[in-house]
Order: sequence, then structure tokens, then C-alpha cells
Amino acid sequence: MCSGEIPMNDSEDFEPDTAESTLTMGQPLSEGIPWGSYTELEIQTLLNMHFEMLNYEVIWRHREDPANEDGIDLECTRRSDKRRVLVAVKKKPRKEALAQVVQLAGHQADQQVFVYVDGAAQSFRDKFDTFAQKVEFWNEERMESEMNETGMTLRLKMANTKASGSMLKIMRILTALISATGTSAPTAKPTEETMHTLWAMKDRAVTVKHCATMAQLMLEDSSRFGKPGHEQVQNLVVYVLDYIFAYGLLTLQKALEDMSPELVSNRDVKRADEIMKKMR
Repeated sequence: MCSGEIPMNDSEDFEPDTAESTLTMGQPLSEGIPWGSYTELEIQTLLNMHFEMLNYEVIWRHREDPANEDGIDLECTRRSDKRRVLVAVKKKPRKEALAQVVQLAGHQADQQVFVYVDGAAQSFRDKFDTFAQKVEFWNEERMESEMNETGMTLRLKMANTKASGSMLKIMRILTALISATGTSAPTAKPTEETMHTLWAMKDRAVTVKHCATMAQLMLEDSSRFGKPGHEQVQNLVVYVLDYIFAYGLLTLQKALEDMSPELVSNRDVKRADEIMKKMR
């Protein structure tokens, strides 16, 4: 993943009826930020983006010169106040990871941060107090709290909703079909079943548009909600996206997936007609 790109986690499959009933019962469809599925390099990328948005100049020591990183993955310096922040990232650290903590603590900086995700061994956590005066230990919850300042937490939660994953799947299906069939109309006449399917898809597309428009109106006028906190705003946005997914996008996605073989067969008929014409 390159800097500036928000990672998305492939979500599990849902059926339309299951998604709607799950949402109706008040259960979440989207699970938030899947920190455990990200690699250390992806987490470093997200932190790189976060600090750059805070006007830091970032040296990515782990990527540029891993042999000489000296316990530092990201070295962040801000010219305006000459502040220096050093960051190290580790997934599931064990006792041996304390060597990197010692290296990090040995550097002079305004802030030394050791980021750990997906849990940590008890032998590692037992040493937190030993380094507490020098090093800050950030888990997933602390990272999300810190990233609220730049809006990264909201962006990550939005990118990993079911709605975002469904839109990506729909885009891929449409891209593949357009590439395969071109933009001209198929020669085969659509069946009655196909027309019913297309009409139902039109209804779902209208639902998506209307829901998205209403969400935009709601979120653009902050006075409607008083002064919600970061987490309340994030929960609202994720719920709205889950609603759009359950009552619009998922049906569109499933319909396109079901129609794909038929559309491909129309493409094959068209190509067969072209071959026959050439043979004549």
C-alpha cells in the first residue's frame, strides 16, 4: 500500500434478507477498523499519513534503511515548533520486542511512541511501567483516539464499511463487463426475467441515491445533532453506510453477480454473429 491510500478489508458475504434483518435488530454490519488484518508496513503508512497531516516531515526509516533504523520506524519532525516524534510499530509483540523499546527509549525526542496491535504477550506488557516515563504505548484504541485529530479514524471506518466494499465489488463487475462486451448494445434480445431484474435494480439504485442525499443533508448541518463527539459521529456515519448497504447496494451487487453469466453469454452471441458475418 502506498502513502495516501486507505486500506480496505474484504468483508464477509451477506444475503439481502440477512443484512436487513441484522440491521433491524440493531446489530452492526460493519466491524470498524480491522487493525489485526493490516501488516506492520500498512500501519506505518497510516501513521505516516497522520503525522504528515499534522505538518510533520516524516522520514520512513524502516522502509528507506531498515538495516540502520535503530529501533525507529518513523522519525517525525515539525519545523514550526521544532517538535520531534519517534514511532515504532509491532504486531503481537513478545518479550524479545523489548529490545526495540530499549532502542527507542535511548533516543532524544519530545515523544517516543511504541505502537502495538493485535495483542501483546504478557511478558511484554509487564515491562510497560519500566519504560512509562520515556515511551508511550499505543494500542488500537489509543491510535483511534489520536487519529481523531486528523480525521483518519473516520476515514478508516468508512473505508472498511460493508457499503464501501460493496461499491468496490459493483465497480469491478461493471468494469469487467464493459471491458468484455464494449459499450454497444448486445445483439441478443433481453429476456423478460432480465427486464424484471433491471427494473428491480433501478429501484435499488434510486434507494441508494435518496439515502445518500438524505445522509448528506444530515451530516452537513451539524446543528441537527448538537455537539457529538468523534465516536458518535463515526457511529452515525457507519450506521448510515450500513443502511445504504443493506437496503440498496447489496441487492445491486447480488443482481449484477447473478446477471454476469447472462451478460457474458450475450457477448459471446455477439462475437459469434461477427465471426459468421466474416465467414460469409
